[in-house]
Amino acid sequence: MRQKAEAGEALVEFIQDIGIPSEMHNYDAKEQTLGKWKETMQKFQIKQTLSEPYSPWKVSADCIREVKKSVRQLLHNTKAPKCLWDYCAVYACEIRSLTAHPHFALQGRMPYELVTGRTPDISEYVEFSWYEL
Repeated sequence: MRQKAEAGEALVEFIQDIGIPSEMHNYDAKEQTLGKWKETMQKFQIKQTLSEPYSPWKVSADCIREVKKSVRQLLHNTKAPKCLWDYCAVYACEIRSLTAHPHFALQGRMPYELVTGRTPDISEYVEFSWYEL
């Protein structure tokens, strides 16, 4: 997704890859309440709940901060070229989705497991780092 306006298409792609969620909790952003997003939510009868404005429970900023921190650490520790930062960010996000977090809604499970219902295979992450010389 390159622009916020593509959120509806990203939702369709998510449904095709993972399946239809029974419920989604979103922020009260236009791209998550109007247009293609709204049509898709109605078409697949997905129950939608919205966060209150300025809610302290919004964790996206915290997640982004942690991913950026991981990217900086990985680039520094592996001495990888900075031009590879985007690949490193993908790796950091994948690791984060396969890691349990102390968030109440996750109930001790990994985000990937919560969405798909399957325990993820982490063998590729155990055997290889994101960048090796």
